[in-house]
Amino acid sequence: MQVAPSSESDVPLDSRVKSVFVIGGHTGETADADAELPRLHKVSLTLGHVLAKAGVQLLICSPFPDSVDYYAAMGYADAKCGGVIQFHSPTHSTVEEKRCLLRKTLGRPGLVIQDWNYPGPEGNEEDVWFQSWFLAQIQALEKADVVVALGGKVSQTASTLLHLAEAKGLPIIPFAFLGGVAQRSYERRDWSRLNPGFDSSILCDIDGVEHTIEIANRLMLDRMQSSPCPERPKVVFVSFAHQDSAMANALRAALLKEGIEVLVGDEEIRPDQMITATIEQAVLRSDVCAILWSRQYAQSPWCYDEMSLAINQQEYGKIKVWLFNLDDSPIVPAQARKLPAISVRSGHAMHHCVGELLGKS
Repeated sequence: MQVAPSSESDVPLDSRVKSVFVIGGHTGETADADAELPRLHKVSLTLGHVLAKAGVQLLICSPFPDSVDYYAAMGYADAKCGGVIQFHSPTHSTVEEKRCLLRKTLGRPGLVIQDWNYPGPEGNEEDVWFQSWFLAQIQALEKADVVVALGGKVSQTASTLLHLAEAKGLPIIPFAFLGGVAQRSYERRDWSRLNPGFDSSILCDIDGVEHTIEIANRLMLDRMQSSPCPERPKVVFVSFAHQDSAMANALRAALLKEGIEVLVGDEEIRPDQMITATIEQAVLRSDVCAILWSRQYAQSPWCYDEMSLAINQQEYGKIKVWLFNLDDSPIVPAQARKLPAISVRSGHAMHHCVGELLGKS
């Protein structure tokens, strides 16, 4: 699967991810050292704009104007699409002063700026500040669906953050054209084996930043398609709250069109069996359990039971779980938070996503 170019820059992209954490900085490794910082700032503006157009939440840490974070936030706000910017920062008067100033600069109708505060430095020593910022970055990493890396010195925290993201199995988009830790991350991934059909050379091109959402979608889907159960499923169990029946019907129609049998809990209930046993048998008979997470799903004990059963079976390699987030609400169960979750906001997007998961696009 190639990354398809956007037909028009102002057309909102259908994002499969909820949040993107941006890290990086100048490297001093490019041929034209004087031009490196302006290029970095320009591409950060572009990145912020692209994320805002797609309705993706931007996760950053630094409100200081010498950072990638600052310019990504400016690009995000200048897109005038509203959205959410999360600042994950140490608690300190200097940091708060800069956040307040930036908040005034970025102010746009519909734009929400959230402050996530963490313990600040006890003193002004450089290593104490280093630890405080690193803690904030690690916490931001925990909230991200995808990490985008632009440059970044090998001696700074970005290097360790990318290793942590790799260990978590988190999708990473390492734009390698500025060198640094992003280039190292790009070079150590076996793209042809882990993302077959994906032309990773787009990550070495500065214009590739404009395709960040398409790349993120592709990497997220590849993560969901990984083992167990790499082959095409024959039976899919759909777990959903009754309030989300419309999206469940869209998923069901897409699967039936592909000749895949669809099981729904209510339809599997038999008068000669307990409900719990009936549902369990249906889940165990499936190759995939598709979970339609939403705020309504989170309030249903029946849905929780179906999710827990499916996740337990996936850990034994007996079933695969597809986790769709219908309203970008936080995934609550600890087990489920470890799963890749795809944001799907419409019936059309659901049909398209099924095609991608089945390898049709």
